Amino acid sequence: MSAPDDESATQETPLMPTKTKEAVFISTDNYYRAVKVPEDEEYQGRRWVKVPGEAAVFNNGIFRTSDPEMIDFLKDHVDFNRMFWLQGEEPDRQRPFTEDVIAAITKASIAGDVATVSELRRQESVTHSRSAVFAAADAALEALGATESDATDVEPSPEPEAPEGPGEDVEGAEEGSDVASDPESADEAEPPDDE
Repeated sequence: MSAPDDESATQETPLMPTKTKEAVFISTDNYYRAVKVPEDEEYQGRRWVKVPGEAAVFNNGIFRTSDPEMIDFLKDHVDFNRMFWLQGEEPDRQRPFTEDVIAAITKASIAGDVATVSELRRQESVTHSRSAVFAAADAALEALGATESDATDVEPSPEPEAPEGPGEDVEGAEEGSDVASDPESADEAEPPDDE
């Protein structure tokens, strides 16, 4: 066998062009138009010729592109996050995103890090209280076999108590009566007039 040529070993293979992921922009205006390069006219020979411009034209409030220059242009546009935004990154969407928090919980769970999962759950309880994040954290803690002492400072949200009102069933009260649901005040309640 012969040794490989040093020259062929050092040659680099050309990099494949990376395909830009398609970006989807959403607008409040169904037919919003963001002009990148305006139309122009040039004098060529003996006549004027129209030179087309470049614009992002939203159709039914949606504009899709894979062009990285157009994506950068739209992200830097004055109306970005006011008249239009990138799908999935809405300006009024709670941050950190639910998917990102659940991904962090999953990573911590895989690593067996009970403290991180507990801390992420605690942070969620004092900020957004999203049920999907609580479900992911609780499932991760259960899978890790965490006990209450392992998950320090993490208490489940208290269940709201149902308000006592006139429509509730009370022992000894007939339906539709005005008997109070509090046993102490039930003795003081006056019987209805039979007139």
